[in-house]
Amino acid sequence: MTSIQDPFELQTVADCIKNDLNLEYQLIERSILLPLDSLVIVLEPDSDGQARATNIMFIPLDDADYRAIKLLQFYTELPLILDEQGLTNIEPLLRTINLYTPIGTFSLNDQKQIIFKYVYILGKFNTINSAEFVEMFSLWLRNLDTLSRLIKEVARAEKTVEQALNTLS
Repeated sequence: MTSIQDPFELQTVADCIKNDLNLEYQLIERSILLPLDSLVIVLEPDSDGQARATNIMFIPLDDADYRAIKLLQFYTELPLILDEQGLTNIEPLLRTINLYTPIGTFSLNDQKQIIFKYVYILGKFNTINSAEFVEMFSLWLRNLDTLSRLIKEVARAEKTVEQALNTLS
């Protein structure tokens, strides 16, 4: 399951976020209410000025089944409320957008909120390479920023799904 070194590695990630990307964060230790250590990163506001945050945490794996890898997940919810028409427009757009993004996947969670997540696979006994992490996280953020703007335009009926898809081509 979750390794004792996970909080230390999350601190390494937090240091990269602060020192290289100049973003604020909060390291939240596991508790009765939160079963896993988590790093919450305050992102720059989106194109509408809405606050955003990303949660980073190690996904627990059974050590008996997975001896060589560990998984670090990035997860964010887009600050967007969808009505029924917005949901109808968004679902086919998300499927297609996922074909174009090099890392990360957009989907709907159980509450019908749009999420963007990525699972970074690491060697179980390797430490996080700061330069590699910063470049990969920056690419993930760029995808989030660029594509969430397009998703919002379709959800608000400012663009049709076809217009949005043409933007991707």
